[in-house]
Amino acid sequence: METIILNSNSNSNSNSNLNSNLRMSTQVIKIFNEIFFNFVNLISKTFPNDLDITIAKNKLYALKKINPKMFIKIWKKHITDKYKDSIKEGNIDYFIEKNYSDDLNKVNNSDRVMKSINRLREPIRKMNQSQQEMVMLFIQDLSKISETLII
Repeated sequence: METIILNSNSNSNSNSNLNSNLRMSTQVIKIFNEIFFNFVNLISKTFPNDLDITIAKNKLYALKKINPKMFIKIWKKHITDKYKDSIKEGNIDYFIEKNYSDDLNKVNNSDRVMKSINRLREPIRKMNQSQQEMVMLFIQDLSKISETLII
């Protein structure tokens, strides 16, 4: 009978690396969500009488409880990966004025997505310059964090 000896150190290191990656991913998700909801709260506080923003904020908080990973994955795929260069440039006007129709032509429920984009960008358009700069910093920070996610 042949005896197979497993190198327990190697297996231990693999498990340790896996656990470390999972912890890192969990921390990244937690940090991303904290910044994302600070961003949502900034917009909500800037426009406290906007019912659409209040409803959207409440829905986002509910979704966070169900699937906290969802926000960072969506942000990375649909914002960071698509608009990386414009985000690095820090030009908020690009996002406010952009026609998103071409970007959404292959997206399910593109009409709903476009309404959501407009619901968000109209209040940002009405912000003063320093508030818009703050929004751009949030977008840049969220994009940098989303790039570090280990899935």
